[in-house]
Amino acid sequence: MEALVATRTFRLKGRVLDKMCKSHGLKNPHQVSMRAGVSYPTIEKWLSEPEGIESIHMPSLAGILIGALGFKPEDVLKMRIGDLFEYVEDQG
Repeated sequence: MEALVATRTFRLKGRVLDKMCKSHGLKNPHQVSMRAGVSYPTIEKWLSEPEGIESIHMPSLAGILIGALGFKPEDVLKMRIGDLFEYVEDQG
């Protein structure tokens, strides 16, 4: 009989992203939403309930990093995947 292997997945570090936003003067999800051009419900979930996220819309992530936080695209490209994501047990 084959042993069951737990599956793992990447999860957005939403609380780290929230701290980044606050350190850039964005005090609440509404401000992030307005600057990023991303819907408020998406921002709210990403920043406060990252464990419930099943997929990431990459243009939205770019909107947060570049539009809201003011990173240059070349700075984002230099980031490590571990800066934004953690590798966790898949809850699904």
